[in-house]
Amino acid sequence: MSNTDDLSLKGRFHEEIRKLKVLKGKARLQYIWDYYKPLMAIILGIVLVITIIAQMVHNSKIDTVLSVAILNGAGFDEESQEPLINGFAEYAGITLDEWTEVSIDSSMTMDPGQMDTYTMSSMTKIMAMSGSGSLDVMLMPESVFEYYAKRGMFENLEDVLPADLMEQNKARLRMEAQYTEEEQSENMNEMRDGLESEKEPAGEKLPYGVEVERSGALVDLCPYEPVIAAVSVSAANRENAVKFVQYLLH
Repeated sequence: MSNTDDLSLKGRFHEEIRKLKVLKGKARLQYIWDYYKPLMAIILGIVLVITIIAQMVHNSKIDTVLSVAILNGAGFDEESQEPLINGFAEYAGITLDEWTEVSIDSSMTMDPGQMDTYTMSSMTKIMAMSGSGSLDVMLMPESVFEYYAKRGMFENLEDVLPADLMEQNKARLRMEAQYTEEEQSENMNEMRDGLESEKEPAGEKLPYGVEVERSGALVDLCPYEPVIAAVSVSAANRENAVKFVQYLLH
């Protein structure tokens, strides 16, 4: 920068200071807003980008050992989630710290019989979580379980839970058959034609879910009964997902 440019900058700086000294009250604030608004917008944008990048870097270092979705829950409340998170961590022998977490998302609301804005938004989020491998276990009302079980969303519990635990809880098991591609296509065609009812799958019914006791921490998190637990077929933390269902049944 040349000396002339340097003097010019100093001159403009002193001129701005002089103007600010002359203006009073609202006039001074209005001048600052009008004159410096573009600069403040740029600074705010830079701060926002830095914040987002910092959050992404922080999240990339976090090891999520279990991701649980509670459908039609009581909303997002970290304090009410803590007993469930801490109880499971102790049961599974997991040490939670700044970089190790159990994630519970109770923000989604669904009514498969309505297909309103909330339901569609929640379905989109569930599919995104499942597709990214960030959905291990779902806790939900019976109607939501039936909807997703028919569409191949859950593991057959016979394949993941111990036989003795299955036997102990056989009265609590929820049996469903899954749609074939042909059946699903037929249902979609009926929906497009304005027909509301869906035909039931014709295949074998298998235990894709189990009713868990609505007690302890679940009283505050699940304002409905029965509460059905199921393990996602896309679970990235399958071992901990199974342990979590065992914890809810123990």
